[in-house]
Amino acid sequence: MDFKDFEILKAIHEEGNLTKVGNRLFISQPTVTHRIKQLEKQLEITILKRGRKGVEFTDQGLYLLKHSEKLLTNMRTLQENLWNLEDEPHGTLRIGASRSAALHLLPEILHAYSHKHPNVSYTVTDGFNKEIIQSVYKDDVHVASFEETTIGPMHNLPLQKSGYVFLLPRISLSINCRTINVFSIKPTRT
Repeated sequence: MDFKDFEILKAIHEEGNLTKVGNRLFISQPTVTHRIKQLEKQLEITILKRGRKGVEFTDQGLYLLKHSEKLLTNMRTLQENLWNLEDEPHGTLRIGASRSAALHLLPEILHAYSHKHPNVSYTVTDGFNKEIIQSVYKDDVHVASFEETTIGPMHNLPLQKSGYVFLLPRISLSINCRTINVFSIKPTRT
């Protein structure tokens, strides 16, 4: 069992179809099936039920999935923290944004950020506020920006007088602050 198996389990949960999982992870569908069968054999459990609508997780499979997702998140956090010990930021900054923020706010910020940190690439996922907030909770993005709204246990930082806010997980800032220096946000490697 390794982290590739955990990625496969997460993709199966999100896609519900082994062929789509193979395409998404750039491996063949028979390889996906083989990895699952090997995992089932190793753990001596049944992970998936196959049906007309694709595959579904068994109760044991759901339990394994839950812990696999935690392990993937912990591993990604560990990698990011190790990489961020280096002086010059590099890697990939994952950003979530409302469609409005992605069109009107981020281009100027990302242009300036790219000049300040040329070794950093970034990915922007756009969507509705609720989707973007969920992506922060699930640690799919490092930072999110969207129209001002009430958020739960997150840092909700107004961005100048634009009507937009940056949203970061509460653990990402060790002090209470009212503003954020966008250039201090550290990315992950690709």
